[in-house]
Amino acid sequence: MERVKVQGKAKIRSRLSCRVFRDGEVITEKVLGTKCITDAFVNLLVDTLVANDDGIKNFKYHGIGTGTGDESADDTDLGTEVETRVTGTQVEGASDNIYKSVGSFTLTGDHNISEHGLFNASEAGTLMDRTKFTALPLLTNDTIEFTYEATFSSGG
Repeated sequence: MERVKVQGKAKIRSRLSCRVFRDGEVITEKVLGTKCITDAFVNLLVDTLVANDDGIKNFKYHGIGTGTGDESADDTDLGTEVETRVTGTQVEGASDNIYKSVGSFTLTGDHNISEHGLFNASEAGTLMDRTKFTALPLLTNDTIEFTYEATFSSGG
């Protein structure tokens, strides 16, 4: 029997961290999660490559919510979105294979923020990644800054 060598697979890993500011001081800084790239994003990535268009260039819109449902690869939206989405930066991270977006919210009301999503539109759109985390109790005028990083590793 001939042995077949299996090549490595390309992978996408995500990481979401945040800093919470109250009265100009950092009161919380932590990593919130390290997953959940959605099926919808992976499908769009493939469709974009096949169509040779620029359909993935706009994944810079950060959304936050108070939803309690578990995150899943088949998510298409946040559980309970609150506040207006913000436009984040789009830069390379610490190396050429890391996509990084930073978005900041100044809350207009008191919320227990428990989820974050990265979208390609300021309303509706495709959800790239949803991260569910232990609720952060935030007050009106608190600022929360999210740093989202997706690391694309080649295989071979």
